Amino acid sequence: MSKVPALVIAALLAGLAAVPPALAQTTTLTMSSWVSPQHHLTANVLQGWATEVEQATNGRVKFTMLPKHPSAPPGTFDAVRDGLVDLSFVTASYTPARHILPLLAELPGSGDTALVNSVAYSRVYWKHFHKVGEYKGVKLLGVFTHGPGQMFTKKPVKSIADVQGLKIRTGGGIAEQVAKALGASAFVKPAPESYELACSSRWSPSSPSSSTPCSSRRRSSPAACTPRPSASS
Repeated sequence: MSKVPALVIAALLAGLAAVPPALAQTTTLTMSSWVSPQHHLTANVLQGWATEVEQATNGRVKFTMLPKHPSAPPGTFDAVRDGLVDLSFVTASYTPARHILPLLAELPGSGDTALVNSVAYSRVYWKHFHKVGEYKGVKLLGVFTHGPGQMFTKKPVKSIADVQGLKIRTGGGIAEQVAKALGASAFVKPAPESYELACSSRWSPSSPSSSTPCSSRRRSSPAACTPRPSASS
């Protein structure tokens, strides 16, 4: 097994309602992350992107990080759509029945870096997938991926036979299907729980997929979501 495919994450950001120039003041949007404040996706990707937006708008658009994410990781899309937070990032693997086409980026055999995968997937997404409307209800800002995932086990794996029956955590989607095809006893848990699972005696190995702007493996474009403004706003 060469590698476990990385999760696909969709980066979504809110669209702002049109405001007459005379009334254009500072607009403050909330944002949140379902991984820790120190995580690269929070501290560098999400916060870094927000800082660049503030600079590009000369301070007219600002962001405030919520102290706690308003939902479990799989519920992030709904949290943004329903207005619980204005900006966040989502992982398609956590909602495979709803976000089907983004799972393409998880297939084995893709590029070896987050940059290569993100650029390739972004071109495919905006040309072919966006019109399908799988992110209806929010304003999609961009899509990206992280690099190839890794599998961590408590005992050496030297052949596919050694994977048989191992309890392996995946983020769902293609990674889960690949693990099951190899004979593992795969189960789905959000990325933030990977470390605890790996240290727990209840599970054999844990396979934290390198996950998660904006769907789990993209670092080159910002990700965030917010409800799409209605025609009346």
